Amino acid sequence: MIQAIGFADPPPEHASEGAWGGRSGGGWHGSWRGSWRGSWQALAATLLLGLVGGAALGSGAYRDRPETPATIEAVLAGHLRGLAAPQPFDIASSDRHVVKPWFNGRTTIAPDAPDLADQGFPLIGGRVDIVTHTPVPTLVYRRDRHVISVTVVPAADSPPAGEARRDGSTIERWSLGDLTYWAVSDLNARDLRGFVDLYRSRTGRPG
Repeated sequence: MIQAIGFADPPPEHASEGAWGGRSGGGWHGSWRGSWRGSWQALAATLLLGLVGGAALGSGAYRDRPETPATIEAVLAGHLRGLAAPQPFDIASSDRHVVKPWFNGRTTIAPDAPDLADQGFPLIGGRVDIVTHTPVPTLVYRRDRHVISVTVVPAADSPPAGEARRDGSTIERWSLGDLTYWAVSDLNARDLRGFVDLYRSRTGRPG
């Protein structure tokens, strides 16, 4: 790589002659000056390309989704903290008319909390999580012994809806209007997808 942009050492025989014979203006001294000038030109061009490429990335793909990695990590961290706590909720209730109003005054979002018990996904409560320094609501459901956290955040530019795996958890994401929903659980992907489809259908918001 160094040789490719012009920082090659001069040939040994020329280097010896120039060093001891004091030749200047020609021979390897002249060649070395030309090589050095060419090297800096090549290096400047390389740096310019790097700056242009970095600017393109900064103003393109990364600018469009700056909050996504932090949001994923915060949503997952909230779910894992809930699992580590004595209970995964701040308010314990299976009544959506209790859980939804409980968020008033605690977060700026009061999400729909459909009752899915008849399909094997009972609502068991809600809690407040912190995502990008903002209190946001999390609904807590259960499937047998598995906890499902549904965290609702203000919508932001981010990748398309879909599924991801992180630290043994499956994460489903979808958006509606100015809200983005994140469902996190250690359920298998098929069952969590079934929960998400059911949640969306019960809130009258098909995907």
